[in-house]
Amino acid sequence: MNTLSKVGAGVLISFFTCFSALAQANRAEDVVIEEIVIDDFETSVVGDIPFLWWSIQGRSVVPLSPKMKEEGEYYSIESEGGSQFLRAGTKNESLRIVMPNNKGFQWNLESHPIVSWRWRPNQLPTNAREDKVNDTAGSIYVTFGSDWLGRPKSIKYTYSTTLPVGTVIKQGPLVIVVVGSGPEGVGRWHSISRNVAKDYRDHFGKTAPSSPDFIAIWSDSDTTKSFSEMDFDDLKISRAN
Repeated sequence: MNTLSKVGAGVLISFFTCFSALAQANRAEDVVIEEIVIDDFETSVVGDIPFLWWSIQGRSVVPLSPKMKEEGEYYSIESEGGSQFLRAGTKNESLRIVMPNNKGFQWNLESHPIVSWRWRPNQLPTNAREDKVNDTAGSIYVTFGSDWLGRPKSIKYTYSTTLPVGTVIKQGPLVIVVVGSGPEGVGRWHSISRNVAKDYRDHFGKTAPSSPDFIAIWSDSDTTKSFSEMDFDDLKISRAN
């Protein structure tokens, strides 16, 4: 083979190598992840705080640290039956920890509109009801930016002390959806699954932004001046069936 032929063969081989690599990359992009685990708390240290989570301090979102705990609120990783989970509670206080989109995980509602989790209420705030006294043992918030007044636009999925499952309450840019309720559910694990894109469309009357700002875990008892506690586990997002 002469020099020119060798050069041509080399170019041809390089072309097919690049083409093959590009084809493999395209096939990789076509692979759809059915389910993304936001946190199942299995990689955390029992007795410690959930270090994958963040805290909102003023207008900033900062990594969670033990120094941020305030009197009347607590959260730690617990273990039971070989499974780890987050326990969060308050006494005359409110607690919120967040997982910002594109920091701890990536969430596109167009491909993964479903959010699911397990939780177990241990103590419900006394006589709380979201339409009047907005305390709860536990809630999952999904937040989408702010309205024109700068107020966060959120859907709050909550376990209510008194209001029945299915109750929807609108408080400005906040939509509260009761997905669990009552003392009969205390001490038992419950699995929840919601189509966030559909809930946003149903309650805000428009298509949801493709990327929520963050997801939050919430517990509070500051209005009722009582005590609340909820266990959380297996927080995930997934494709619609």
